[in-house]
Amino acid sequence: MAIDAGASKTVAVLAEANGAELARVRGAGAHVGLLGAGVWDVILPTAAAALAEVGAALVPEQLHCCLAIAGGEHVAALAAARAASPRFGCLQIISDGLAALSGCLGATEAGVMVAAGTGTVAWARSRHGEITKAGGHGFPAGDEGGGAWIGLQLIRHTLRRADAAGLDPLADAVLDRFGRDIARLHAWLTIASPADYATLAPIAFDLAVSSGSASAILRSAASELVHLAERADPSGELPLIVTGGLAAPLRPWLDETTRRPIRTTADAVIRGALSFARGADVPIGAPALLSGCTSITGRIVTPAGVVTGELRFRRSIEEVRPGPVDEDAPLILPGFVDLQVNGGGGHDIMVGDPDAVRDTGRFHRTRGVTTWLPTVITEAADELERVTRSVAAARADRRPGEPDMAGLHLEGPFISAKRRGTHGPHTAAPSWDLVSRLHAIVPLRVLTLAAELPGAIRLTTLAREAGIRVQLGHSDATYDEAVAFFAAGGSGVTHLYNAMSPLQGREPGVVGAALAHAPSAQIIADFIHVHPGALRAALRTIPDLFCVSDAVAAAGMPDGDYSLGGIHIRKQGDRVSNTAGALAGSAVPLDVAWHNLRALGLTVADATRRVSTLPAQYLGLTDRGALQSGLRADIVVMDDAGAVNRVYVEGEEDHGPATISPGRHASITPTPAASRPPPCCQHRSRHPPDPAPRPRRRP
Repeated sequence: MAIDAGASKTVAVLAEANGAELARVRGAGAHVGLLGAGVWDVILPTAAAALAEVGAALVPEQLHCCLAIAGGEHVAALAAARAASPRFGCLQIISDGLAALSGCLGATEAGVMVAAGTGTVAWARSRHGEITKAGGHGFPAGDEGGGAWIGLQLIRHTLRRADAAGLDPLADAVLDRFGRDIARLHAWLTIASPADYATLAPIAFDLAVSSGSASAILRSAASELVHLAERADPSGELPLIVTGGLAAPLRPWLDETTRRPIRTTADAVIRGALSFARGADVPIGAPALLSGCTSITGRIVTPAGVVTGELRFRRSIEEVRPGPVDEDAPLILPGFVDLQVNGGGGHDIMVGDPDAVRDTGRFHRTRGVTTWLPTVITEAADELERVTRSVAAARADRRPGEPDMAGLHLEGPFISAKRRGTHGPHTAAPSWDLVSRLHAIVPLRVLTLAAELPGAIRLTTLAREAGIRVQLGHSDATYDEAVAFFAAGGSGVTHLYNAMSPLQGREPGVVGAALAHAPSAQIIADFIHVHPGALRAALRTIPDLFCVSDAVAAAGMPDGDYSLGGIHIRKQGDRVSNTAGALAGSAVPLDVAWHNLRALGLTVADATRRVSTLPAQYLGLTDRGALQSGLRADIVVMDDAGAVNRVYVEGEEDHGPATISPGRHASITPTPAASRPPPCCQHRSRHPPDPAPRPRRRP
């Protein structure tokens, strides 16, 4: 069953597993922001009526249902509705906008969808699969261009004309609804819901030909819908699909307002909700629809904090159902998002082998990473292109359960020769030609450059317009040069404190500019690259500070000799260095960074935010990074000792820890490891650490 619970009406559709519709019933509106837990008083009778059409009774435990609901921005009301939900065999609650996006664009098509009913919202899916949202903020502050908004414009027009003692045909028609009694209209305004305002919208369409005022209101409504689309897709390149009750009536004015290719469609919310509902492939007549869902009980890290109870999901998260759990219940977190990965498990991205890229991802998945950016460091242009093509090949061959390669991080060659660290000698002047060539092979999501280089600011502007996040790193820039970079649209800092001009009293350098002005920054929380005290300072000054591993091939491997882009590096304990003794990437995966943040006294929720939510938001990946209904089921399960023992990517399970391969791509005669427990088995305290315990370092 798919249920579209909108402000003006609720529609329940019962379908066979193959999608053939069996019954359709319409009920009253069920806007969750207005009704809260009371939405079930509308939804359940509507569902029961649909089942009655095929001679069946409503037994929620035997029903597999996707509920697409309006008003999800009202967080408290939505939480109340979830808490009051009956126990379905399988229930997904998603926003009606997300359902409409799926109904309009399917699973993969690129486009921008505007849902125009009583309210409005826009969702876009880029050609790279990135999903963005605009609007949906609720009436009267939002819902611009929708039925309620049109009704409000009609009321305003009528009251203005009444003030001027000059009613026109449009104001006359509106006033007729209230018995031509202004006092009655005023009384109605105090109790009217968005759906009530929407009942006035047909007046504008009825008089569109004869009334210039009505036509102007509808033209403004179409313009608001186009503006919504532009906010969701500023590029203006994606086709526009308009759905909902106003899609067809507003089409003439939409065609006047935008040059985008437009198509209109109806029933998108139901189609999308049915596609979600059918995704579990539950056999017809299956007595236990729970077979289509996965359920984990434990301490669930949600955006609102840690909740004990049950997490239910398939490819996406269906619900967090609060409830009691055992004392030793696992900790359940959103999948980690690592935006700087050079290698791991013995594999080096710079080898240029697609197998090495995929093996690197598989290693980091065992440490909780479900989304990552392979990182390409400084090399000659032709070599950068070769390595980038290997990443593209690995990305195209990604298998279910493997972490999502969201694109590429290009860390060089546009860096300072003075601050290149363990990068090779092929530094170069900023070049949009090279960036655009690589971007055509694999989407560049992050670009690191040195702000002081000639052309750096121009490249920052061009890259930003192409949707690439540009970060300041490997830079000897002055404070003023770094501030100019941020003013030009620079979005962050690469491994804060490392390979950049330091903070001094009279010359604050890149570090000072970052602490004072950076909107975001990445940091390596291994307590080797950055002292805990410096990490504390960054946490206090950069609200959106998040962690990256900067892992190299030596991560997860025994002590010994390895390679980073053909450069000899050595792992000794937790430190990786080049022949000169300088740091050469990290041996510490992102799960250890999470534990180190906890060791500094961060809450479970805040530590999780800095390895999951913030990096996902930084890339604009609004479909992941948190455990909440409708988002991807990217999930990490930690045992009561704090070790990662299960990982799900879009609901596909991977049991960890995995056996580490011999590292054929990167190791150089590894020496025997020191006598200590394997990386995935070292002891962690079961209870939260003290605010300043001994730093945790683990390969």
